[in-house]
Amino acid sequence: MRVLETCASGVPVVITNYCNLPEVADYDAGSEVQRDENELLSALLHLLRDDELSKTFGENGKRIVGEKFTRDGIARQLEEVHREVNKETGS
Repeated sequence: MRVLETCASGVPVVITNYCNLPEVADYDAGSEVQRDENELLSALLHLLRDDELSKTFGENGKRIVGEKFTRDGIARQLEEVHREVNKETGS
């Protein structure tokens, strides 16, 4: 939840590959790193040094939340899953 709250605020994120939020990479909203302190430090320093990248990540983070994690976005996703299940089961 904290990653999504951060994205909703327009703040760029750095997450580990254990976060289970592939949308960060899909939407180019942050950096995904291994659970390695050197990789994490490198990603954070890169963000701090690149204002344009930070701005882009922040804007894209807001887009993730707006498109996928609002009540309407979640309802659309559930409808899609329902349609797929019905196709597979012939219902």
